[in-house]
Amino acid sequence: MSQRVIIIGGGQAGAQAAISLRTGGFDGSIDLIARENWLPYQRPPLSKAVLQGDMEPERTEVRSQDFYTGKEISIHTGRTVTGIDRQQQLVHGETGETWAYDWLVLATGGRLRQLKIPGSDLAGVHYLRGLDESLAIGRELTEGRRVTVVGAGYIGLEVAASAVKLGCKVQVAETLPGVLSRGAVPQVARYIQKKHEEQGVQFRLGRMAVRFLGDKQLSGVELDDGTVLDSDLAVVGIGILPEQELAEQCGLEVNDGVVVDEFCRTSDPHILAAGDNTRHLNRFLGSRSRMESVQNAVSQGKIVAATILGQELPYDEPPWFWSDQYDVKLQMVGIPDDSDELVTRGDPESGSFAVFSIRDGVLTGVQCINDAKCYVMGKKLIGQRVSVSRQLLENPETDLKSLLS
Repeated sequence: MSQRVIIIGGGQAGAQAAISLRTGGFDGSIDLIARENWLPYQRPPLSKAVLQGDMEPERTEVRSQDFYTGKEISIHTGRTVTGIDRQQQLVHGETGETWAYDWLVLATGGRLRQLKIPGSDLAGVHYLRGLDESLAIGRELTEGRRVTVVGAGYIGLEVAASAVKLGCKVQVAETLPGVLSRGAVPQVARYIQKKHEEQGVQFRLGRMAVRFLGDKQLSGVELDDGTVLDSDLAVVGIGILPEQELAEQCGLEVNDGVVVDEFCRTSDPHILAAGDNTRHLNRFLGSRSRMESVQNAVSQGKIVAATILGQELPYDEPPWFWSDQYDVKLQMVGIPDDSDELVTRGDPESGSFAVFSIRDGVLTGVQCINDAKCYVMGKKLIGQRVSVSRQLLENPETDLKSLLS
């Protein structure tokens, strides 16, 4: 009998799992259930090109409807799954539908962390996670409008850069003392902050938003020191939480994410998980972690397909990320640690440089500003776990390619 795969989640991970299954030779049925009314799409353009009105929503699609039809992948948009019956191997939808499965893939991603302060229900207070939200915010980002971004992470700063490009006046409030605190090394964070300041962005660091002000419509954001930031709209970007409720309800192991091994297998042999919602074992890192990135979603989607196809492919890849802000392309490999030795290669004043991380004599990470060549070579070196000295890395005359084994 033909096997049946049900994928819950219409993001990059779910789409990649379906695509890799078909390209890998899977001949059973594949049903992908998506909560949103869009085909699976890429999220990176949402805070940039889509927000700025430079990209139509259809261009963000991972694949077209014709592709899914041709590959006999059934996409069910606008559907919400309410429960999983592991004994009967059934998935239940909110309108009474049921889907039987031999393999179930949880690619449910994450939901926005909410800022629960007075005034949160005012018009003009926004969050950015999906296409609908990006389009709604974009309609309000018109020239001269006063925008407050709450949160100086990657999404917050990308929104700030987009708003500046559209002629808005932007302020950023962040509870921590610096920007990009969740991943950027200090040299890179300082450079990015300076770029924003040169564009007129004002930062309120070490300050917490405590109240949204206004009568039906937002007029200001009050900070914990009493300062009021006059605002026509606010965009809150304070991270996401893993969508693990379905897994928890049906008794799967969860721990700030659905717990999976290096093959994306959950505690149920018939259920796998991939993407932002997983706490996974990465052999390269040698630990369990939960990562929110396109790379992780795509990689785990492929691993899920390989596991179903009986081609066990372990997760053994260094994590990598990127961010585009103004004319700055930030590319990163690895996850920095406070104990790492940091080595700068190149002059930050030139607008093109890299910062390498060394741990116990081994290259573990690199963060590059407008230096794609260094990023590509650094990624290869990190993948090989190369031992290297500070002197070699910081010397611009060193050919990084010569360090490859």
